[in-house]
Amino acid sequence: MHTTYLLKRYIMVAALTMVALAVLTVAMQAFVGVQIGGATGIVAAIVPAIDAGQTFAKRWEKRPENGYAWKLAAAFVMLNFAVGLVFLVVASAVLGDIAMLQSVIVRLGVPFILLILLAVFLVYWCASRYFFGFGAKQQVRAQQTR
Repeated sequence: MHTTYLLKRYIMVAALTMVALAVLTVAMQAFVGVQIGGATGIVAAIVPAIDAGQTFAKRWEKRPENGYAWKLAAAFVMLNFAVGLVFLVVASAVLGDIAMLQSVIVRLGVPFILLILLAVFLVYWCASRYFFGFGAKQQVRAQQTR
């Protein structure tokens, strides 16, 4: 039961983080003239992973077991990808960039895109695992000092 709760919360925090990053990106471009690079996208995986770790530790007053944390981190990455894909399609439709998105897919080709997705999955998986554990560890420490 706690896994379902964590996954639902992860989706909510990931979506909110993605929206906040989009607003920040547009604001930085409009007001300061600075473009935030695509590498900031990993923040949308790190923030909800930390939150999930903290939530886990608050509810069960312990750190997650290693195997469970790796499995949950893999689920986090898949959920992050799904939420990000929905966000990308909606943003592309609203901004009228669907044709550009399709042309990028055709130009790069499916095998290359799959290779990129595999590399991104591995990076996000490791980052999600680390920050899930980090969030839990920090929460457990905070509880012990009270």
